[in-house]
Order: sequence, then structure tokens, then C-alpha cells
Amino acid sequence: MDALTTECEGQLERRAIQLAEVCTNRCGWCKERGESLPITASIKDALQVFDIRVLDHFIVAPGESCSFAERGLL
Repeated sequence: MDALTTECEGQLERRAIQLAEVCTNRCGWCKERGESLPITASIKDALQVFDIRVLDHFIVAPGESCSFAERGLL
């Protein structure tokens, strides 16, 4: 089972209506990686079918965090 399917099933089991994703980056920089954008878009599109709204995707690094929504990436 792939990560997208697992994520969607987990949200459906919890009867979620909204989701905020959080990823950690221990390297010390707070920036979306190349694969983060298409994965987040895929999760958002898949959950939209079930009326589950993705509110944001946060990346947390030591001493800082960033928000896809604040950067206009959602």
C-alpha cells in the first residue's frame, strides 16, 4: 500500500473533515523539498473527493517552521 492510500484511509477512519500535515526536517533548514509539493497536492486532491480539506502543510526544523499556505503553495 502506498503512502497516499494509507494517509487517505487514516483520515477516513478518523472521520476527519480537515487536515494539517506536519513534517520534520532535522537538517536545520525550513524549505519544501522538490517531492513535497506534488505529494501534498496528491493528498489534497485525493481527500477532496471525500470532502476532507487540507488546511496546511508545515515543515518544522530546529528553531523555525514554514507553512505551505502562507507561501501560497496549497
